[in-house]
Amino acid sequence: MIPSTAESGQRRRRSAHTAILLWPLTVEAPLARQARRLLETALIALPAKFDNLDDALFMVNEVASNAEAHACPPYELRVYHTHRRTVVEFADGDCKAVLLPSSPIPEVTLGEIDSTELAALEHGRGLLAVVALSQGDCGIRHLKLAGAQGCGGKVIWFAVPQ
Repeated sequence: MIPSTAESGQRRRRSAHTAILLWPLTVEAPLARQARRLLETALIALPAKFDNLDDALFMVNEVASNAEAHACPPYELRVYHTHRRTVVEFADGDCKAVLLPSSPIPEVTLGEIDSTELAALEHGRGLLAVVALSQGDCGIRHLKLAGAQGCGGKVIWFAVPQ
């Protein structure tokens, strides 16, 4: 069951073809945890079958973690669902340019790994995973997000394979 509006701050609109779910996220709890919990609840409640629920949760975890580390509030999670497609959007109040990788990260040798700082190896692969798991059906767009300072914000979105 999808949490009630009173419980989660969710707003829901429905038209003949699209279910739109929107949650403002709070900085009082880790964004990735909030996003995973809300997305899992939403995807289970939708009429579509998602064979790769774990992949969808991994993708939203990566996007939310990046926002928490590199962007600023406000934050929102949105889910758009039609009979053909489900799209997840994560909005933040930052408008820094973010590029989604378009090709795989080159393989590295053990020697290269040994000579590279561990921190450098642990970062930068999350969005590549989002591109791969969404089969390239993802993107970034700028928007005017209520409460955002300056430029207005951005959305990173991905389709959930069914």
